[in-house]
Amino acid sequence: MSSLVYNIVATIVFIICYSIVMGLYEKYKTSHADDALVDGIGQSMFPAIVAWLSKVMQCVERPYEQAVHIKNKFRIELDIHRPPQNNYREFSDDKMLIEFLLSIARTKPNTFFIIIDYMFSKYNALARVGAGSFEALLRDAGHKYTVRDNEGIMQIIERVPKEDLQLMETVLNGKNTYSDEFRDAFTELYGVNPNPTKSAGEAFQSVESALKKLLGEDKGNNLGAIFNWLDTHRDKWQYNTPSDSQDDASEQFLSLLNFINKSFRKTKHGQADVSLTVSKAHSEVIIRATALIIHELENTIELV
Repeated sequence: MSSLVYNIVATIVFIICYSIVMGLYEKYKTSHADDALVDGIGQSMFPAIVAWLSKVMQCVERPYEQAVHIKNKFRIELDIHRPPQNNYREFSDDKMLIEFLLSIARTKPNTFFIIIDYMFSKYNALARVGAGSFEALLRDAGHKYTVRDNEGIMQIIERVPKEDLQLMETVLNGKNTYSDEFRDAFTELYGVNPNPTKSAGEAFQSVESALKKLLGEDKGNNLGAIFNWLDTHRDKWQYNTPSDSQDDASEQFLSLLNFINKSFRKTKHGQADVSLTVSKAHSEVIIRATALIIHELENTIELV
């Protein structure tokens, strides 16, 4: 087969694969269009938020200093009204911090979630006491956010469909470098301050690291080179589960890998070109494909 014909066939396969994955994603979005989750903070949520803050902010030491720190770190243009000081730590300081956070919730709800996410990572006692009840608060409100344990750090993330989370869970809980990179991709996509382009870059790097780790460093120094090795040395690797469709399975795996590779033509080792922008929908497809590729590498593909 000539190089031109091969390239044409490879491009057609890629387009078909991409169309199928995106088609399934659009079908999923359409079928769940009525399952709208709450975004922001509605008035009905405020009583629960007030009760939650009143309970858990007592875990925060030096609340006034923490309010100042939050104001400066997140550039909050709101005044902090500190009550008169006495010789002991007053509940009034806790109330001051609560009122400051409630003011942020009323004026900049997304910033409020970013701050609570930050406080969970900074104050272990707060996360230990408050993360579970905050997750329940969000769940009861039907909110788009939830709380997830990420390697011992409680994070506020966008609620991910159960099927997708099951697909990603093994990689998210892994102890390898590529699992660390996948967790970064997950947080960049579903966290409270998302960056889909950066998420896609981390996913790209995760695939590349997994290939090197599980297939060996000698197969290539980047994803494109490793893909070419797999494509031209199909007699050197196989699925370890007997199947009548071995060739079809290999072709599907390579198509997924090629999808990730071609999604990032302008990248080098996961570093995206500044002119490259990846949409959230595209990044969601990329992270799902990444989880599938890593699952196959860990469980069903072996060198021969």
